[in-house]
Amino acid sequence: MFGFPQIDSDYTVWLQLDGKEFELDNFNIGFGQAVDHKGQPQDEVRGGLLRGTFLETVPDNVFHWAMKNTAKEGSVVFKVKSGSSPFKVDFMNAYCIGFKQQIDSVGGGVTSVITISPDELRINDISLITIGKKIAHAQIYF
Repeated sequence: MFGFPQIDSDYTVWLQLDGKEFELDNFNIGFGQAVDHKGQPQDEVRGGLLRGTFLETVPDNVFHWAMKNTAKEGSVVFKVKSGSSPFKVDFMNAYCIGFKQQIDSVGGGVTSVITISPDELRINDISLITIGKKIAHAQIYF
């Protein structure tokens, strides 16, 4: 459904927020569904959290977002050398609900991780609305 073209798999991942772009080292998005002992679905799809890793201290606007109860809109865009963007996640009315920074003084540098909880996601222009973190149609771990 959201597969990458195999011919151009050398890509970078960018967080677009407040009119600026920041490169991410790692990005996760995930959805899950409870199953019974036979492996059959027993509940609605849940998820909608995005998690992203920076290999540096986070920019000031991202840090302030993490420290305040403020909703923002933005995107996570995968870019390939050819200039195309094969995968894009837009998030709306999203809160930064997690922030972790680790400093490794023995050659590891700084790693910063943020977790974003959106009310609405759009994955490659397919809209998903997260209601209480249940996913309803007509509507990520980072």
